[in-house]
Amino acid sequence: LTMVMFTSIALSRERERGTMEALMVSPCRKWEIIAGKILPYVAVGYLQMMIILLISHFVFAVPIRGAVLLLASLAAPFILGNLAVGIAFSTIAKSQQQAMQLSFFFLLPNILLSGFMFPFHAMPEPAKVLSQALPLTHFLKISRRVILQNSAFADVRQELYWLLAIVFVLCVFASVRFRKKLM
Repeated sequence: LTMVMFTSIALSRERERGTMEALMVSPCRKWEIIAGKILPYVAVGYLQMMIILLISHFVFAVPIRGAVLLLASLAAPFILGNLAVGIAFSTIAKSQQQAMQLSFFFLLPNILLSGFMFPFHAMPEPAKVLSQALPLTHFLKISRRVILQNSAFADVRQELYWLLAIVFVLCVFASVRFRKKLM
């Protein structure tokens, strides 16, 4: 979830400082600008994931029964989904402070509705429906199945489809809102 905050604040800061204007007048297309802004955060997301896996295994003795490579490949849509949320927030926010507030606003539903804090099956139906729009909901299911149950790709394919759909919708929303023109 730090990736949501990093991305939204970084892009909002670019707009506040006026450096976004330099990008807007460059010959780059908007998807190239966005890709250039998020690639470093993809690396940060993978670094965070590896640190968490190492700590969970060596400090808390969580057995890793599944393929770490499968988990790493399935983490890409989750990381991209969080970055897309951050980009979408940066297109809505007028300042870094607003971007940070939107990120914090996004944090609470993720923790409460994703199945991280409370069992997913014990939630009321409206909460379950709302939680389907959160990338964390699907990645928690993927990570639990791969790490603890040694699940194969076929067992988590549906959650991957959900993540890809979320990433697609957020990227379309962000690209529509991200206008490559001088304000």
